[in-house]
Amino acid sequence: MTQPPAEVPVPPQGPRPYDRQRYEELTQRLGMALLQVAPAGWRRIDLRILMLAGVTDLRLSVIMPDGSSPAADPPRECAQIAAELRSMMYRTGEGTWFGMRFMMDPPSAYWVSFNADFDPGWDPPAAPEEWARDLALFPRDDEHVPGWLRERLDRTAGAHGG
Repeated sequence: MTQPPAEVPVPPQGPRPYDRQRYEELTQRLGMALLQVAPAGWRRIDLRILMLAGVTDLRLSVIMPDGSSPAADPPRECAQIAAELRSMMYRTGEGTWFGMRFMMDPPSAYWVSFNADFDPGWDPPAAPEEWARDLALFPRDDEHVPGWLRERLDRTAGAHGG
């Protein structure tokens, strides 16, 4: 069972320089935090994070050997770690990611993937003004604004008479 999204207020962080050592430290901290909440005998941990400048959606699934998925809340620090990762992964003119997935298999092997280009599928959808605020904090050159994001931004501009 997937837990309902955890709406965690995270202060927006603007772009930061990328630091490979810090990236490794943060992903390891994320793994350690998830191990603290996983029940004994887990088979897979799957954390999905959607993030914009003003909103965060965390969903945690823990899968047991029998296929069951007991309730598990994502640790609060996961949102803070993700916000820092998102900030330092910003590329000038290209933007940063909207979605992150962190998966673990025992005892501590992990994989991380990021989505910077495709609609992350917020449910319920993030408000159009959230997308505009995110783009202001993490600017993208026109050629790096995906079509689906442009449509959302156009809706925001239309709603404000732009």
